[in-house]
Amino acid sequence: LLPPMSLYDINVGEGIPLALKRATDEGVFPAPGSGNLDDLESKPCGLFYDLDAWEGNIEECKRVFGPGFLHAIAFKSNALGPMMQTCVNRGLGAECASMGEVLHAGKCGFASDAIIFDSPVKTVAEIRYSLKNGIHLNIDNFSELEVIAEQVADVGSAGVVGIRINPLCGAG
Repeated sequence: LLPPMSLYDINVGEGIPLALKRATDEGVFPAPGSGNLDDLESKPCGLFYDLDAWEGNIEECKRVFGPGFLHAIAFKSNALGPMMQTCVNRGLGAECASMGEVLHAGKCGFASDAIIFDSPVKTVAEIRYSLKNGIHLNIDNFSELEVIAEQVADVGSAGVVGIRINPLCGAG
């Protein structure tokens, strides 16, 4: 591993090429163009992050928005346990698009009130689980609103239910 550096010691984006070069120099990865170029089975795979830049971006987001906001990391973008533990330690939430992501977020240490479940296709079982466990639910459409209202009447709600509003104007 590269020695720790502060965010200001390197330009964002320089750390990843340096890590890849070091991994290649130390024989963790073959040099580009070496070996059997047709071999799809034994090619190494690496996932490199500039953690100083990543953590710096988290802190900058928190600074710009100030207190009173729950900043949540999208689990679909990366749910590596050690990185998610950093998010827990820095007070971030977990934005989850599937029940598997919700359960993984809990195992990573996110409190249930810091987990946001906003799948556009939630099952009744997933809705009931979220309501009972205090997980924040975002509603995507009117039919889902009806289902959630029925389930709140049946099991109550230990969490927050939000409504996503898309005015359908402009791009996106």
